[in-house]
Amino acid sequence: MLNKQLNLLQNLKTIHGNFTSEKIPEAHMELIINAALRAPNAGNMQTYSIISIEDSQMMKQLFNNKG
Repeated sequence: MLNKQLNLLQNLKTIHGNFTSEKIPEAHMELIINAALRAPNAGNMQTYSIISIEDSQMMKQLFNNKG
């Protein structure tokens, strides 16, 4: 089990802006959000937001206004 977890961490990749139009199933979204809520941070002191956007125009607007 440990090797599987280490392999996952070693192969972790971040992708910015390379989205498809394929909709993520609701059950998958729930799993992803639950995993994110349980992810560690520095002493649980860092604030974060989880934003789920289904509208492609809204997503483009959000990423064009990042800063």
